[in-house]
Amino acid sequence: AFTEHPYRWPTIGWMDHILAFTVEDCQAFYRTYYAPNNATLVVAGDITEEAALEMVEEHYGEMQRQEIPPPPDVEEPAQEEERREVIEWPMSAARLTMGYHAVSLGHPDHAPLTVLNEVLYGGRSGRARARLVDELELVSDVSGWVPPLRWAGLYEMHAALREGCSWEQVLEVIDEEIRGVAEGGPTAAEVEKAVARGERGFYEGMDSADGKAQDLGFYHTSLDDFALLFERVAKLERVSAEDVVRVATQYLRPENRTVVAAIPAAGEGA
Repeated sequence: AFTEHPYRWPTIGWMDHILAFTVEDCQAFYRTYYAPNNATLVVAGDITEEAALEMVEEHYGEMQRQEIPPPPDVEEPAQEEERREVIEWPMSAARLTMGYHAVSLGHPDHAPLTVLNEVLYGGRSGRARARLVDELELVSDVSGWVPPLRWAGLYEMHAALREGCSWEQVLEVIDEEIRGVAEGGPTAAEVEKAVARGERGFYEGMDSADGKAQDLGFYHTSLDDFALLFERVAKLERVSAEDVVRVATQYLRPENRTVVAAIPAAGEGA
């Protein structure tokens, strides 16, 4: 899906990159990036400021600042036509995955896309999930995910097909449900339920000291401001049906997506 942006690589690279690593490469990487001026430290729980600062000094006080290379200034070119790939793999049933170029966590459209994803895939009543899993019984599982990334990522959709089912048929059903939202919009009840599920997920993630620390650290590292975490629920609550229609129309276009189907290799599956 990515041709220029560093997201086209897995976090630690492809296997040929990993096999080429040397000890010196790893040491240089550690010395450069594992530095206090490149870290976010979050302390949560039953602590006092004085005790916490003493522990920070004890464990990290000797670490020295490093010159951190600036992040890459690369913009992914707009995708202008659909990309498809079919892969044969030793498996009993096919899998379908696709990614639509979308937005970063800090973008105003991240919340509407999250609500759209809930309308399509949230719970047993999500439109695409209900049709594919319960009504048509074409898949054993189907899901969507709008990742919370620093730069614009992909709105991902995944389906695990039942044996003998066609990935083309599953894709057709997903496209029908996307068109249904884009053309007819979600109902007020669907938006309300989607927002409520998003709020519940947010608060469930914050119900422990570790959860609070993780979320605060994630927002501060990803968006350079931990306080933006506390705007998340308000952003979800402001999403309207019109917003959902707009982002469905704007982002979920075939020419903006990459589709990959993994099908059973010869002799595998039904």
